Amino acid sequence: MSLAYGIKNDIKYSLVQKNLVIQDETKLNINLSDGCVNKNISLVIDIYDMDNPVHPEGHIGWWSFDISELSKNELEVEFDLDFDACEVNAIGRNYNNKWLNFETVDCKRYLVSVVIRDNITNGIIFINKVPVFTKKSDYLKYKKEYVIDVYSEKYATVKNLFLSTSKIHIVSRNIFYGDAVGNLCIDLYKMLKQNGIQCELHAEEYDIHLNDTINHVSGIKDIVHPDDKILYFYSTYDPYLDTIVDLDVEEKIAYYHGITDPHLLQVFDPELSIICKKAYAQLGSLNVFDSFASNSYDSAKVLVEACHSKLLAMSKQENDLLSSCSDTTTHESETEQEHGIDLLKLEQIKIIPPKLIGKKSISFEFDTINNDKLKFLYVGRIKSHKKIEDILELFHEYYKINSNSQLLIVGSGSDKAYKDYLEWVENKGLRLKKDTVKWLGKIDDDTLKSIYEKSDIYISMSEHEGFCLPILEAMLSNTLVFSYDLAAIREVTNNSVAMFSQKNLPELAQHIHRIVLDPERVSSLLSSQSKNAEELLLKMDGSSFIELLIP
Repeated sequence: MSLAYGIKNDIKYSLVQKNLVIQDETKLNINLSDGCVNKNISLVIDIYDMDNPVHPEGHIGWWSFDISELSKNELEVEFDLDFDACEVNAIGRNYNNKWLNFETVDCKRYLVSVVIRDNITNGIIFINKVPVFTKKSDYLKYKKEYVIDVYSEKYATVKNLFLSTSKIHIVSRNIFYGDAVGNLCIDLYKMLKQNGIQCELHAEEYDIHLNDTINHVSGIKDIVHPDDKILYFYSTYDPYLDTIVDLDVEEKIAYYHGITDPHLLQVFDPELSIICKKAYAQLGSLNVFDSFASNSYDSAKVLVEACHSKLLAMSKQENDLLSSCSDTTTHESETEQEHGIDLLKLEQIKIIPPKLIGKKSISFEFDTINNDKLKFLYVGRIKSHKKIEDILELFHEYYKINSNSQLLIVGSGSDKAYKDYLEWVENKGLRLKKDTVKWLGKIDDDTLKSIYEKSDIYISMSEHEGFCLPILEAMLSNTLVFSYDLAAIREVTNNSVAMFSQKNLPELAQHIHRIVLDPERVSSLLSSQSKNAEELLLKMDGSSFIELLIP
């Protein structure tokens, strides 16, 4: 069995406690759905060190409880978590299997996963997580560190008073801090709250820090009302899409972020490549939504094509069915009606940048490149379609011209195969000098802002983008941008940055150096970037989303 099986058959549970403090409580309660009755499934409690959730070093153990003979009056399950004795008990039930780490795992806070597994395949059908703290003070510190401050930035104001008691439900498969989709969902939540509009966040996977704020999407049909609205963000295959489609609400709005080309991922990340293929196959299902938005015209064109293909395929299936049950004349009549299908048009899709920027003054100073070490910068996911190896090679070529230079790479999310490959390229293939390339990993927003401001040149070699927020961030930071030519980036930058369509890296390195040595050209490019950035900023205070949600 699979997650899809669980969704179809309503096999899930709801958490009674979203967080636990051992000092106050050691009981964890869940409410199983009716769909769990008489299914060949088990409940598994799996416990890790929250600060080191890896096996085996941070793995405390797991306990499995067979619930295949569950009855309707046994849907409330209570677990007693004894962390001192490393034991988990389900009140009224015995575990049928368990694993304990022979090594002692010292930790101050725990991550408890409650998993429904299939007894035959051992596949995961449903999962949710609960952070557990030993002391109340640790819990309060944790919550303070990750609280969503609704008024940290001021976004657009709703001019037409929204006095309805209905809610806006923001839905995405994933909502994580630091991710473009996750940040947008959280910022939209803040903006709506600032305007006194009732709203909820829903996702399948999300930061454990947001446990109290985000609802697991499996329960959305029990929360929504007919006069509510859905704002749904699509960027990857979503097993819960059919659940969203079937909701009875006033309006469903789909925002399409774009999907990475699977062919660019299949060598180093075949699993993600398959997920992206499934996402493209599923994309046309958005055609039943009421309104549409996207991050760029380039992405919108992909959405239109997918919706057309889906509708025409459905129409053909209907006609084929009719032709098998009627005469040729009827079939021809139905075929003619096929051309009357209400197809999604490009102009129906609102183009809205995938980021909110609060109202604040931004100054642009056109400095020449500094005389210190010249810093190249890349920010983003470490994925194969981003072509980090091309950035390394370009820097290698530039370093031959100017050894007083350095490359900074910010980001995480690399699969092991691609990470190993990049390490080989840097150390064996190009033999780059030690400390000329700095891998900074995932960093906080303040540190990132500082790095942008201290960098001279932003480089993008990516071969697939829907918008590319880091380029916008570089423009806002007055960092000179050089980018591989993609339609979405041309659109976002309005041709205001230096772009190249051929990856002749020795020649490109020479070209960059010529520009760096020419203060007038640097000033001209920065001026062009800043003008475009200012125009984009006007569209990014949230007013476009307000118009989409409350026309």
